[in-house]
Amino acid sequence: MRGLRLAFGLVVVLLTASASEAQSLYVFGGAGLTWRKTGWQQQSADDLPPERKPVPTLAVGGGWWITPRLAIDGSVEFQRRQTLSWRYTYFDNNYFSSTDRDTLILGHVRIVAARGDRVALEALVGGGLTWHGTESFVLQDCNTNFPPTCVTPDPPTKADTYGTWEWVFSTGVDVPIRLSDHVTLAPTVRLRYADRRPYLTATDHRGPASGPGFMPSIGLTLRWTAR
Repeated sequence: MRGLRLAFGLVVVLLTASASEAQSLYVFGGAGLTWRKTGWQQQSADDLPPERKPVPTLAVGGGWWITPRLAIDGSVEFQRRQTLSWRYTYFDNNYFSSTDRDTLILGHVRIVAARGDRVALEALVGGGLTWHGTESFVLQDCNTNFPPTCVTPDPPTKADTYGTWEWVFSTGVDVPIRLSDHVTLAPTVRLRYADRRPYLTATDHRGPASGPGFMPSIGLTLRWTAR
């Protein structure tokens, strides 16, 4: 109970901080690279799961400084798609190409851990949701004869679109460098964990595997603060 009272008291202090303590709106945008894994379908006993590969990422967001050292913010992050080629053999014999990407909607608590004249260190912790979307295209449509005969659509035929909302945990560090009274430039480091479903497409276990995993990233963000 004592711990709950202390936590409640801290929340009250933070939320009732006066405007003189530099409460302020801020907005930001940036770009970077996120290391993530695409789906995977094992082709042989020697076939190993894919390693993480970097994909370009864009982020936009905004927040509110509750006190000079504590803020809450939200952001939307767009990742470039990754591509996987795979084979579907359940009562059929087709070769597919699937693209998948994450679009993250996140909220963070931002804490200023250290601050100098022009450079600060900020820690972030939070989470949210990701829309894990997949599009699949037929590369070759083959029959089940032996040997099979195949038709290659040109261009590839769109097969289906599939997506799921998944939970994400997010943490990271920003190092904002003050360029002016209202503008900072911040190198960023993030680590996300997405609780993805086991399979990449609606074919479930007959298609590529996916599953939960970490997505580390680095980037550069430009931030404008109202005051």
